[in-house]
Amino acid sequence: MAVTVENLKTLFPLTIGETSINPHLARATWDYKAEEFEDETQELEVIGSKTLYYLAPLLWVDMQDRAEEYAESVETFKDVKKFQEYWLDRAESALTKVTEENKDEIGWLAI
Repeated sequence: MAVTVENLKTLFPLTIGETSINPHLARATWDYKAEEFEDETQELEVIGSKTLYYLAPLLWVDMQDRAEEYAESVETFKDVKKFQEYWLDRAESALTKVTEENKDEIGWLAI
C-alpha cells in the first residue's frame, strides 16, 4: 500500500492542499524505503506520522492564518516542536516490538 493524502487525513485533519503535502509525504516514504511493514496499519502509522512531523511548520502557519476559527491556537514555535515530537515519537513507536514473554521490555527497535 502506498500512503496517500486521503490516508493522512485519517490521522489528522488536513486543510493544506495536496500539492503542499506531497513533497513531505514523499520524504517520509523515502525515510522508510528499506523498511518492511507488517501490514497497512503499521505503514500508515509510521509514514503518516513522519509526514505530519515534516508538515508541522506548514500546519502551524495554516492554523495561525485561521486563528480566529479556533478557541486555542499555537502560540510559539516551541508548540510546533512539541507537535513534531509527538508525531516523530508516534512514527518511531510504531516500529517498536515487544516480546510476548516480557511485555514490559523492548524486544527490538527498528529505526
